Amino acid sequence: MLTQFGRIARLTQAVKAEPSTLQQQLAHVTRIITLLALGTGSVVFVVSVFEVGLPRFEALIFAIGIIVAAVPEGLTATVTLALAMAVQRLAQRGVLVKKLAAVETLARSR
Repeated sequence: MLTQFGRIARLTQAVKAEPSTLQQQLAHVTRIITLLALGTGSVVFVVSVFEVGLPRFEALIFAIGIIVAAVPEGLTATVTLALAMAVQRLAQRGVLVKKLAAVETLARSR
């Protein structure tokens, strides 16, 4: 670590990687979906207990089921597939990509 290579290694390890625009947008969408799912589950729980008259445990199980159903299972697979297809198109053109999330940034700069 006393050589120039060591100094460069130390400096490169100290740099924090900032999330890409795609990662920021996915985090925002995730927060919105989470809040909507929790809100819907809460409403279902309250209505199930006070209006329908279900026991609290059954209403809780029902609300958890609604929350789980509100979360899109294929979102991550869809995003990954779209990025992989973009990387494949870029590879056909001779472009090298180190990080998959960088593809979104490259697509915007065209």
